[in-house]
Parts: sequence; C-alpha cells; structure tokens
Amino acid sequence: MTSMIHRCPMAVLIVVALCWLAASAPASAETPVDGASFETGSAAIADTDADTDADAELAAYVDGVVDAFRGAADQAGVSVAVVDGGRPLLLRGYGWANAESGAPAAPDTLFQIGSISKTFTWTAVMMLVDRGQLDLDRDVNEYLQQIEVTEAFDAPVTMRHLMTHTAGFEDTVQIFTASKDDPRSRSRALADTQPQRVFPPGARTSYSNWGSELAAQIVADVSGMAYEDVLEHEILQPLGMRSTSMAPPHRLPPDLAARMSAGHSYEDGRLVVEGYLSQGPFGASGRIASSAADMGRWMRFHLNRGTLDGVRLMTPDTHDRMWSLSFDHPETAAGLAHGFERREVNGVVQIGHGGSTRTFVSVMWMAPEQGVGVFASSNTVEPGIGPRIGDRIFARLTGMPEPPAAIEPDRSGIDLTAYVGDYVNNRRSFSTIARAAARSVSVRVRTIDDEPGILRVRTGGTIHRFAPVVGAPDVFENRQGMRLRFIRDADEVVAVNTPLGVHSNERTSGLDRPRTLNIVAVATVLLAVTLLLGAWRRWKQQPETTTPGRQAARAGNVSAVIVLAYVVLLVVTLVSVADLSDDFTAFPTPSVIALSWSGWALVAASLLMVFGLIRAWRGAEWGLWRRLHYSAFALTLVACTGLLWHWNFFGAPLL
Repeated sequence: MTSMIHRCPMAVLIVVALCWLAASAPASAETPVDGASFETGSAAIADTDADTDADAELAAYVDGVVDAFRGAADQAGVSVAVVDGGRPLLLRGYGWANAESGAPAAPDTLFQIGSISKTFTWTAVMMLVDRGQLDLDRDVNEYLQQIEVTEAFDAPVTMRHLMTHTAGFEDTVQIFTASKDDPRSRSRALADTQPQRVFPPGARTSYSNWGSELAAQIVADVSGMAYEDVLEHEILQPLGMRSTSMAPPHRLPPDLAARMSAGHSYEDGRLVVEGYLSQGPFGASGRIASSAADMGRWMRFHLNRGTLDGVRLMTPDTHDRMWSLSFDHPETAAGLAHGFERREVNGVVQIGHGGSTRTFVSVMWMAPEQGVGVFASSNTVEPGIGPRIGDRIFARLTGMPEPPAAIEPDRSGIDLTAYVGDYVNNRRSFSTIARAAARSVSVRVRTIDDEPGILRVRTGGTIHRFAPVVGAPDVFENRQGMRLRFIRDADEVVAVNTPLGVHSNERTSGLDRPRTLNIVAVATVLLAVTLLLGAWRRWKQQPETTTPGRQAARAGNVSAVIVLAYVVLLVVTLVSVADLSDDFTAFPTPSVIALSWSGWALVAASLLMVFGLIRAWRGAEWGLWRRLHYSAFALTLVACTGLLWHWNFFGAPLL
C-alpha cells in the first residue's frame, strides 16, 4: 500500500534533541531497548554476551552501506535491524529522526513500516487458524458480521484469496482519502468503499489494501475483539514489542510520540519535515510504526517458527503453512505465501514484505534456511533507500553470490515472440476516473535480434535481460537472479508476474493499449492547432462565400478551441494530483471534478464536427486538401473522445 503521517509535538522533539546534543551523540546512535545493552561507535549492537569479531565486522559493513546510501540520496534517517533466530546482531538508527529539531535516530526510534503492517494481520489470521476458529478456504461472508462481499463470477472470496491478493478486487484510492479524524468504524468504512470485483478469485494477483483491511475485520469478527486489541494483547504484548503501535501518530502515547520519527522530503537543498499519510479507519494495511529493536523481535519470532523467548503464538506446523506458497505459484518463481512475499534469488529463499507510506520506505527480508533477517527503513521520500540498504545487507548476511556479468541465452529453441508485448499492472482502478491514471505500461517485453534466446524487459524505466529457466515453463531469470513468470490462458500468454510476486501485469491490445490513446490524442491536438492556424491565415483574406462553408468553419474553430482548453485543464489536473504527494485526503481536487465534467464538452465538440463535416462536403466551396484536413480532425476527435470515455476520463465515478 502503495502500502499506503502526522507531526510529532515540536516541544518534545526539541527536548529530545537537546538531550542527545548534550551527550554528543554520533550520527549512528544507540540506546538500551528491552533490557539489552548497546555499545556506541561502530561496533555491532547486540547482547553483551554475544559481542564477537564477526559482529564488529558486520557493523562496520552496515555502517558503510548506510553512510554511502544516505550521502548519495540525501536521506534524513535510517533504521536497521539485523538478527538471527537467537539474538539481535545489530540494531541501529542513523542520522536524524527529525532534521529540523536535530533529534537523532536510535534503535528505539519509531519509523512507519507501511505495508509490512500486513504481516501482523496475516499472523493474527494464522493464529485463529491454529486455534481452529478460521478456515482459509471458506467464503469470507460466513465470518463477516457487518459487511458482505458482493457476489461475482459465481465464486466466493476466501481468506486464502485475501492473503495472496488474488481475490480479484480492483484497486481503490478511497482508503487513502479518509481524514485522520474519520469517525467511521472499519466495517462501516469498508462497506462505503467496497471496490468492484474485476477478476475471478484466484485468476490474477492484484495487490489490495482494501482486501487486507477486510482480513483485519474478519480477525475482529471471529475473535470478538477489535483488531487493534487483538494486535496489542495477542501479539505485541506477549512478544515484548513495547515500541510498536498502530495508533495514528497524533494519538500515540506520550512515550512513543517522543520517539516517533518525522517524515522528510529533500527540497531546495534542504531536508523538510512532511506530514504523515492519513488512513483514517484503515490502519491495519499500513499504519504501524515500530522501532529497529521491535522489528528485530518480530523477525526472530518468525525465524523461530512462531515462538520468541518462550512465548509461542502458533504451532510450528501452522507457521510453516503460512510461509508455504499457495495456489499455482511454482517453487521456481516469485509468489505469495500466506501474506508474505516469497522468492528464491541465487539459491537463497527470501520471505518478507516491503512497505511505503508518504515518506517512509521499508523492507523486511528473512532467510529461513539460514535463520537470519534484515529490516531497513528510511524516513525520507524517494528514492527508497531503506529497501536498497536492506537488500544489500541481506545479500551479505546470506552469502548470496555476486551476479554474473551476463546470463546464458536459451539454446532450446523456445519461441520467445509469444511473450513479446506491453503489459499494464493489474493493481489499478477499472471503474472510476482513477483508471485514467493507470495507463502507463509497467512491463515492456521485446526480443533482441543479435541476442537470440534473450528477452529484453523494461520495468520501471530499467532495462533487464531475461533468459528462460530450464525445466520451468514460462519462467525467466535475469543476471541478478530475479524471475518473471508468464501466465497463459488457452495456451496464449495473457499476463506476467513481476519478480516480487505481488503484482500481475495484463497484456494489452487494441483499445486497451495506452499507446492507442496517446497516438490518437496527439493527432487530435496537432490537427486542432493546424486548423486554428489555417483559420487565422484565412481571416479577412479568404472569407467564406457559402453558408455551409461558414457553418463548417465555425464548427471546426469552436471544436478546436474546446480541444485545446481540455488539454490545458488536463495539465492543470495532473499538476494538482501530483501536488497531493500521496496524501489523497483532498481527492478529488476541483480540477479533477472539472476534468470529469469537461469530457462532455468533447462529446459536444464531436457532434458539432460531425455536423460541420456534412456541411464541408455538401455546399462548402473548399479545396480537397482543406476538406481532407477537416475530415481528419473530425474523425480523430470522435475517436479520441471515445477512447477518453473508454479510459474513464469522464462518465465514470470519481471514487
């Protein structure tokens, strides 16, 4: 959410900053947490009886990685936890929790962990499964008491679908439009914002914050407790996670509020404190804030298969089930276990989750076979330094080999043209105006003429080369060990799953290709501009001599002005939406509303051009070139208006 934040009291931050400054704390600061003693300087932070040369070497490496990434990307602060199943190996805060007050980040500083919050929901689900109170394969409507999932596709949604993001819900921004003081209960808010079901259950992976919130509501309905109480009394307190909370930042208890990191952006050469992402009643999917020390405990609990320091919350068998893949996800490709991302990279099985909010970007990876885990979070908006740091430390910790210089091309003669195409992420709106914002191609697949056996794949502006994995149909791997899995329907490739396994991307064609609208729209605008330029040139030089000619000319001029006005409004709308900075409480903006209504002006212009086209060819004394130009504008305008309707630029609900 994705994944998917309020100011700490300034007075408290100033006091914290003064205390730390008085102690002359270094950029990497440590404080005692949960009874452990922590050393200062660059030594690893661990229990005192486990202080070894290996720990010091690890600490030196992590210090170097964090310093390099922070310096290169102007990050205010970073939180890091490195553990094995038995103890914390390193718990640290780097830089500032608040760059304006100077409060340093420490192991007990709270960072928002975004969608890693969902791992607490999935753990609560499996605890109920362990107790025999919940069946993963029953219709969720049998458990829900105050909301009902709408029927579709003659197939029920199950908890297993929710845990693997395969319930088939379209994406919705509504859970991010709730204000921080939204008085609705989670069940009421879920009922108000229920998205459409656009895929049959199990057919596609489509990441859903709404589905995760629904799972939290099921936990509440089955347990008879509010989800917040389940989290606090059934998980956090038993595990000794006293620096973790799902409360909104402005409602944190004073002791936690004093240690809550601010979120930052880097603007005009300085770090600026930003507000927090508001989720109102939807906190389970991404609002948890936690410290490096507590996230270390969370990873150790999972690495120990459901137990920590003698406290067991589920049986090992149930925990193993939670970390096993579901449905048709093959072991050879990235996929979703029961709520956790699972993939194998260069022979190392990784299980965990990523998360981001408005300004916090985090990652948590565990290697069950090696018994180690890494959590890293940054408190400054893009780029996501937390995950990059976490990936680098995880590779070092697990002994993951360096990627080879190149990948071996496939020699088996597989027809790679079957995979070529443009793919659009299925995590998008299908029924609201937000569909218009989901037109970008997320995965572009091409073959390479001079490299047979290799696919050229562009994702997120980065180009990779993938080769087929031997013995794994439709699975491809790049030199870093990341894997793509293509999905077939009736033997035709229709979608592709990305290396994290939490997103599927649909192959596009015809009207659903973003490029189709782009080409038609550009042609419409160019023809509108040239039509007006021609009208300006002819003004008082070649007056229209017939009534049909005057009528056609006026229809064309008015329509062209409407087109250009729409373009201006579209640009203003894009700017207004970009200014939301992922805080969608102000959505829809006035310009979004205006854009939605202005689409009907294009419909009127299209009808006007049809009328003008008839007059231009019947009675107007125009030359052939002018008639053809006029006709081209009329046809592209009609086509563009239809495509804008198809992509929900107008005629669709705003939310």
